[in-house]
Amino acid sequence: MIHPLSLSGKVALVTGATGGIGAAIARALGQAGALVHVNGRDPDRTRAVAESLAGEGIVAHSAAFDVTDRAAAAATVRRIAAKHGQLDILVNNVGQRLRQPIDDTDADQFAEILKVNVVSAFALCMAATEPMRRRGSGRLIHVGSTVSRRSPLNSVAYVASKGALTAMSRSLACEFAGAGITSNVLAPGFVLTETNSHFREEPFAGNYTAKIPVRRMAEPAEIAGAAVFLASDAAGYVNGAELVVDGGFSIAV
Repeated sequence: MIHPLSLSGKVALVTGATGGIGAAIARALGQAGALVHVNGRDPDRTRAVAESLAGEGIVAHSAAFDVTDRAAAAATVRRIAAKHGQLDILVNNVGQRLRQPIDDTDADQFAEILKVNVVSAFALCMAATEPMRRRGSGRLIHVGSTVSRRSPLNSVAYVASKGALTAMSRSLACEFAGAGITSNVLAPGFVLTETNSHFREEPFAGNYTAKIPVRRMAEPAEIAGAAVFLASDAAGYVNGAELVVDGGFSIAV
């Protein structure tokens, strides 16, 4: 009997997977049995991450492209589907953040964040759902954020993009459910990634850790486990959901 959380025989593409949450998700999917395509903009770094995962016994391949290059993204999806005869899991993890006061944020900067965080995800979904529909099954997983629920200052474009990504996921969940494809959002809270080095510094670390019921911030691997669940058969009836993984921060008073 195959374990319901097993991803054996599945093919996945994880964007922004050369570090942080993306790399942790790629590793976790691979450990669960999936063949994983690792995406990043830098070909050398992307190849190195894929080779590192392969050294751990994970079947991993490099898929270097800029997610905002729709032609390159679609071509990569077609190549993966042609090579393996399937693409079962798409994880839209790429997320660009602009930390600055709203008065210093112009419309072009705002639009660029939406392009990277939302428009690219939509384009990848449209490309990925073609092979998924042919097989009658698939998983779309979008890495959102708890900022769509609790908005920090000086992040208006990022907050808007994560809210839009969550709303888009719900729409995709309705659009593609009849084809056997689910769409869900994974919403992390404070995660100790390389790009979030300020999370470890005082007074930020102490102030926010005190507001998290579990009294600590997450490691990337703790977010990845939830992605494995959403990608698995165990989540077959989970559709249009937002799975919050934040140690209770968003519900604390």
